[in-house]
Amino acid sequence: MLKNLFSFIFIDRDLKDDVKFLKTVPLFAGVADRALSKIALLIFKKTALEGEIVFSPRQEAQVIYIVKSGSVQLVGDGKEKTIKAGGYFGEIAFIKDSKHNISAKALENSELYLIYRIKFEDFAESDGKTGFKIMKNFLNSLGAKFNNLEI
Repeated sequence: MLKNLFSFIFIDRDLKDDVKFLKTVPLFAGVADRALSKIALLIFKKTALEGEIVFSPRQEAQVIYIVKSGSVQLVGDGKEKTIKAGGYFGEIAFIKDSKHNISAKALENSELYLIYRIKFEDFAESDGKTGFKIMKNFLNSLGAKFNNLEI
């Protein structure tokens, strides 16, 4: 019983830390803490080692990647961009349900939070208001990227 209590406290602290971090990610601007808690439970955490390829062109795009720590370099169409902690990438292919047309490589050991499309769709279906808010944030991000001709 005591072991279960300690496990609960540990998990609760991790969940709180994840929610605190997600609040700093522009994708989740304006999303309530309760919804962020649900989103935090959807996240798959991955460590990408320095130099590791996160994804390559023509690879299936079923995930949006959020950089918790470290940095990831995106390369495509003769352009490069570095995504640092709090940034995210993969959203264009994620939304379009297409394959990646760029590559992503960890520039240093990086902790990534992955949200799979199928899990996000289920969440958005169950909480339409929050799903809509996140999609608005997606669209604002995409609009800024296209206006600035970013990759």
